Amino acid sequence: MNEWKRALKRMKRNEKYLAGELFNLDITLTAFILPRLKGFRDTVIGYPSYLGSIENWQAELDKMIRAFQIMYDCENSITLSDSDEKAIEIGLKSFAEHYNHLWS
Repeated sequence: MNEWKRALKRMKRNEKYLAGELFNLDITLTAFILPRLKGFRDTVIGYPSYLGSIENWQAELDKMIRAFQIMYDCENSITLSDSDEKAIEIGLKSFAEHYNHLWS
């Protein structure tokens, strides 16, 4: 069992988390997801068959990464441009649609 799964079991068993992680949970989750999506994209060796090619899969991953990167870099949503808001919408939709395919 890898270290991450052991940590999850400890968290479930103890039901502990840092209280600060709950304030702006979106930021906490973004900071967790972004580097892992980047690493996944760099090491991916397969793709969902319905996408037809690894290039199409990487394009979808790029949409996800761009969305999370914009959210990570943004201090508040008031400063987002229309194009950034659209990129976030597209990337999060792609993330939700392909969530079950984030494995290698």
